[in-house]
Amino acid sequence: MEAFRESENFVLIDPDICIHCNDCLRECPANAIFPEDEVPPIWQDWILKNAVESKFLPVIRELKQPLLKEPCNTKLL
Repeated sequence: MEAFRESENFVLIDPDICIHCNDCLRECPANAIFPEDEVPPIWQDWILKNAVESKFLPVIRELKQPLLKEPCNTKLL
């Protein structure tokens, strides 16, 4: 999954590499991934953030523990 990029505090998805299969929706332990056309209004700014910042971050190449202890979709980063 070359689309997943690691930041210090969160994961970003490179939309140019993502194949939009939606498998990540059920795999995300924090329930923080949405289909692009279903992103809640509070998270809309993250669409551009993913597109821009993911280009400068390393690809995640191994399984890691979730960074947050509670679902991302219930708190602001």
